[in-house]
Amino acid sequence: DVKGVELMADLWLLDTYKKKEEGRNVAVREVRKNDGDGSRGLHFVESVSLPGGLQDRVLKSWYTWDVKVEADGSRTYIIAFCPLEKYSGEHLSVPAAEKMKAGTSRGVYIIKEITENTCEWTKVQQ
Repeated sequence: DVKGVELMADLWLLDTYKKKEEGRNVAVREVRKNDGDGSRGLHFVESVSLPGGLQDRVLKSWYTWDVKVEADGSRTYIIAFCPLEKYSGEHLSVPAAEKMKAGTSRGVYIIKEITENTCEWTKVQQ
């Protein structure tokens, strides 16, 4: 059981000490907040190791979020992400990532509060 806002924070806050430790063995991992453009966005660049001798990939993504207050007062948090190339602002440059093969991912996470300490999490990712 977890509050919707706690799950939202855990998914959204990619630059915490805990998240950095989890990604410690990753070749490339950079996070930059879009503080200046008002988008509530993050640039997230991370390398991913693939099994079976496949070449590692680097994912460059842009994340943004919104919250919707339902008629009953409960909240629904929405996090969406797409390839960074879809973001029209300045892009995060990570020199080590330029040598890796690019991968793409896009998706949406929807976190709906059910009760004070329970939420429903829908994850759609391609």
